[in-house]
Amino acid sequence: MRSSFTRRCEIGAVALVVAALSSPALVCGRDLPPTTIGVSLMQATSSIDNISARAAMDANDAVLDAAATLRLSIEALRQSGEGVLDKRPNDLSAAQSKALAGIQSGVAALRVAADEPADQARERIDEIRRITSGLSPLPEQPTLLRASPSVLVPSAASESVLALTGRRLSKADPRLLFGEVEVKRTRLTDEEALFALPADLLRGSDRTPLAYSGRLLLSVRTCRWLIRCKRALQTYTVGVVMLPTRLATVRVGFDRQKTQRIYVQTPAAEGAQAAASNDLLYRRRFEYSTDDLTVMSCTREAQAPHAAGYFIDTDTLSASVTTRSGETKWGIVDASTNGFSIDLCAQPQIDKMGKSLGSVAVEATWKEFRVGDVVSAREWLEPEGLSWGAEIKQALPVDTHTIEVELEYFDGSHASFTQTSQDRYVEMKWNAQTRQLVLTPHLRSSLADLD
Repeated sequence: MRSSFTRRCEIGAVALVVAALSSPALVCGRDLPPTTIGVSLMQATSSIDNISARAAMDANDAVLDAAATLRLSIEALRQSGEGVLDKRPNDLSAAQSKALAGIQSGVAALRVAADEPADQARERIDEIRRITSGLSPLPEQPTLLRASPSVLVPSAASESVLALTGRRLSKADPRLLFGEVEVKRTRLTDEEALFALPADLLRGSDRTPLAYSGRLLLSVRTCRWLIRCKRALQTYTVGVVMLPTRLATVRVGFDRQKTQRIYVQTPAAEGAQAAASNDLLYRRRFEYSTDDLTVMSCTREAQAPHAAGYFIDTDTLSASVTTRSGETKWGIVDASTNGFSIDLCAQPQIDKMGKSLGSVAVEATWKEFRVGDVVSAREWLEPEGLSWGAEIKQALPVDTHTIEVELEYFDGSHASFTQTSQDRYVEMKWNAQTRQLVLTPHLRSSLADLD
């Protein structure tokens, strides 16, 4: 009976191994072996790298800081003992098991934080910091816990300070290298090592964030059986994202307010589609007639604007004869914005056919307006690049009414300002009295939304 069962296991071995890749299974009555620590840490590192790449493009330094801290915890666990990567979870020490559990919890929290808006991710980031603050597989050994900042703003004028915090650092002679360049250390205590990054060491591109990877070397003393001691170098990866030199592309728009003529518009017909409005053309017919043959007689009629506060545009004033009989003459007199008059004269005439009546009819047309403030269509200046450490100062026309400033940031986000305001990247000041506009990038500290 036992030999028959063994043969069935051998025949189905390939199928069982394939099935084991996708679901828990029993192979010949035994559980599948647990994943090694090396595989678990490799999977965690892959998740962290993917999240960091996206956070770098978004300049999300809170997520980058949390990711970097988790990566340091992974490296500390890797270096916590010989052969640790080939061990199973049950083979770890209590401190190593705690570190592994903390790393896995931290990566899960990081995945959630990376998909949340910055203001909602605060709790997740704080959770990761709490988890990683107590992780130390070898509490008696020098350990690197955190590096900051994770995001640097390009500056050609000054160096940046990179702070590395940890435990027992003063006994480990920490050294920091980017490529083949060793960075000058400016301060060292048990809990902190400060390094001065020269301004020309990590250069930014014009429009794309660049990620730089440095190596921190710790000289660690290890002993066996309390008598055989030696020093070994432990390597930690320190990542820094350099933002592009161009912070944003800026477009400035404004409209103008002028005091000018506002003409009476032709009312749209009920139910008609909206169309471009036309100035209303006023019309009036002036008539005069007489049958007195002795002398040409005349009359004068006046025309005022249609309502108080309105004026007649004399440039549009015109008149023409529509009918006439006998001898006539006419003319527009005293034309002004306040009104005009028209003289009409006529005299009958006698000819072979008989008597014709003296009569004249004139049609006058004109436009009317009032004086008021008119806002023009928005005008846009040519787009301009805004760089870190620089300002955009713009003097707008004296008749500027309102403004609109559109910014397209390097990370793909947009902002639109219409008055003095600010966001995580820039501050805009608008002086409506002097028509002065100033756009100023924030300093580095303002990027840490979740700190």
